[in-house]
Amino acid sequence: MLLLIGDRDDPHLQELCVELRQTQPCEILSTLHDHLLNTQFSFYSQVDGTYSCLIRQVDIEINLAEVGLAFCLSPLFRLEGKAQTQEARFWYFSWKEALYGVYSLLALSNRFINKSVENCLACQNKILTFPIAHKVGLKIPNSLISNSKFAINSFFNKNSQVVLKTLHQMSLNLENEPTMLLTQKVREQDFLNYSQQNESPLFLQDYIDKLYDIRLIVIGLEVMACKIDASRSQIGRVDYRAYDLPNTPHYHVEVPLELKHKIVALCQAIYLEYACIDMCVDSSEQYWLLDINPFGKYLWMEYATGMPITRTLSQFFVGRQVSSNTISF
Repeated sequence: MLLLIGDRDDPHLQELCVELRQTQPCEILSTLHDHLLNTQFSFYSQVDGTYSCLIRQVDIEINLAEVGLAFCLSPLFRLEGKAQTQEARFWYFSWKEALYGVYSLLALSNRFINKSVENCLACQNKILTFPIAHKVGLKIPNSLISNSKFAINSFFNKNSQVVLKTLHQMSLNLENEPTMLLTQKVREQDFLNYSQQNESPLFLQDYIDKLYDIRLIVIGLEVMACKIDASRSQIGRVDYRAYDLPNTPHYHVEVPLELKHKIVALCQAIYLEYACIDMCVDSSEQYWLLDINPFGKYLWMEYATGMPITRTLSQFFVGRQVSSNTISF
C-alpha cells in the first residue's frame, strides 16, 4: 500500500491517489483537525518484541505493516488559529507524538519519501541548506539572518536593493480570508525603530533584478522546470506568489543540464527525493537559488502547462516502494 499524508481534500493528494490506484492500493491519511476527531489510532507493543499499528479514519483502515511507502505534504495541522485551551493543546501534542512516531517507524525502514518528517522540516531552513547549496556550485544572493541592528544596517550599506522574507511561513488571516507574508522590498529607514534587544531574527536578501522565476520539481533524479514570468505584473513582480495569473504566464521549459546536475546533487546531499525549488534568472541568464520546499505544491503549474508532474510522481513512488514482504512487525 502507498500512503499519502496530509489534507484529504488536497487535490494534489486526490489526483495522486487516483493515478496510483490504477496499479496498486493507495490511501490518504488526513492530518486535518476535523478528520483526526474521527480517527481511531492503536499502536500495540508486545512483551515478545512484536509491534502493530492500526489507524481507522472515516471509511479507511491503515495497517502500518502493509505500507510500502509514505509521502507527506502536511504532517499535522497547524495549531495557530485553533483553540489554545490546555485541553486543546494536550490533544494536539498527543496526536503529534502518535503521528510522528508512525512517521519515524516508516523512516527507519526506508519507507518515507525524503527520509523523514524531521529531515523535511530541517531542509526548509536556509541556515542548513544555503551552505550545502554553495558547496555543489549553486549561486545564492547575499543573505542575512540576524536581529542585530548593526548587522542589518551593514547589510543595507553593502547591497543596493534589499528584500525582506519570512523565515517561517505561518497561517495568517486578513478580513477573515487566509493570506501569507510575501517577499517585499525594504529600505534601511524602515528599520529605524528596530530595537537593539528582544527582536526576533529576520531574513534579508540582496534583491536580484530578475527576468523571470523558475520553479523546479525534483522527483528522484528527474528535474522538471516551469518558467513563471511575472515581469508584467504590478503586484507579482517581486514575489510571483501574489498569483496575478492573468499577467503571469507559465511555461514548461528545459534548464541547462549542468544546473540539473547541481540541483540533484543538492537534493542528494540533504536526502530529498522530492522537492519544489524556487530560482530566478537575471539578465545575464544566471540562475539564483531562492528556496527549497520538501512539502511544495505544483498542481497549478501542471494545469497551466500540461507538465506530467502527477504521473511522474506516481511512477517514481511505484518504483521506490519497499515490498511489504521485507517489513518485520
